[in-house]
Amino acid sequence: MVTLSVRFFQRVPPYNGPARFYRLNIMQNKIRFGIVGSGWRSEIYLRIARKLPEIFEVTAVLVRNHEKAAALSKIFSVPVTLDKNEFLGLKPDFIVDAVSKDAKYGILLEYAAVNVPVLLETPAGLTVQELKNIWKLYTHGAKIQVAEQYQFYSCYRQMISLVREHIIGEPQSILLSSVHDYHAASLARLILGLKYEPFSVSGKVFMHSIVETQSRTGSITDGRMAEKEQKIVTIEFSGNRQLFYLFNPVQYHSDLRSNTVVIYGERGEIHDSCVRYITADNKTGIRTLTCDGQNELTDDEQAVAECLKGMMQYTETGTEFYPLPAALQDAYTGIVMDLAVKKGRTVRTRAQVWQK
Repeated sequence: MVTLSVRFFQRVPPYNGPARFYRLNIMQNKIRFGIVGSGWRSEIYLRIARKLPEIFEVTAVLVRNHEKAAALSKIFSVPVTLDKNEFLGLKPDFIVDAVSKDAKYGILLEYAAVNVPVLLETPAGLTVQELKNIWKLYTHGAKIQVAEQYQFYSCYRQMISLVREHIIGEPQSILLSSVHDYHAASLARLILGLKYEPFSVSGKVFMHSIVETQSRTGSITDGRMAEKEQKIVTIEFSGNRQLFYLFNPVQYHSDLRSNTVVIYGERGEIHDSCVRYITADNKTGIRTLTCDGQNELTDDEQAVAECLKGMMQYTETGTEFYPLPAALQDAYTGIVMDLAVKKGRTVRTRAQVWQK
């Protein structure tokens, strides 16, 4: 168990309302941030800064070995260092904690201890105790946000907006087969209008064979077969709302598996890009969402860029783009989902300290 002895000068008040999202289109000054970590997530932030140099500047990347430092410096033409003092000496507005999932909690503690704002890569934590400790840091004034980007994807953003406009009436359930665990929890919470209601989870995992066609590094054309986990989970929230979750990790990189989101409402449904609804005069309407990108960024890069802008806004004003209690709740939901699958039984949640 981690003992928290850090003291901060300013308390950041907890956010108790529903999660919000917004777009920041005009920035007065360039956003200067440092990156801790050298993996594929770090490279997303580096690509964003390279494509939009008028908005973003990477002050430096902090890595652990000379080989990675040389490679990143050559590819992205940014300062790369192995020295933490040198890294902080460049005075970034905030740092992005983009190390491995197992290591990022320790990095968060390290930088929170010296009052550096931290944009933490997802998930917020890997255990309930970590989530509680992060909440304690936050209530003592640490500036922490989590880079949950899927709420800013073009299609998901439109879905959330349409649901809030009550185009399909009150949303009742979601079939979600597009993103995993805590990401799915975040989208479900936003779409269903959830706060911190209790819920129960049941599910199973099946092993499915599939030919691999894509990966993070490119196409796979040798016909290799892989065994992948097919996770099927049902989450029942109070108020008769449900999340039906189906996910196989191959979906992120596959020509053979598609992604699907279906939102069922009392007056219609949203099925991927197709919206069916009943008008005020009880006529059937159909609308099509436009989900293509609108600039040189990919959808993922655009969404992560919104997280960076939101983090800058947070450091300047205290306004949260993804309220930390919501981030902790989504991570907690992911933990409970995994527990229910491993135990093979229904798991019911308990009230947590951030649920105010």
